[in-house]
Amino acid sequence: MDIALLIAFLVPFLPFLMKFGEKASEKAGEKFWEGAWAGGASD
Repeated sequence: MDIALLIAFLVPFLPFLMKFGEKASEKAGEKFWEGAWAGGASD
């Protein structure tokens, strides 16, 4: 697949993907710190 075609396909979804990535990283950070404060790695 041509990279230009891939980019042209993904551009309309960028705001959604950015928001989804932001939420996912927040949740991952929360789980990490919960595990760290509990004295061990989280599942």
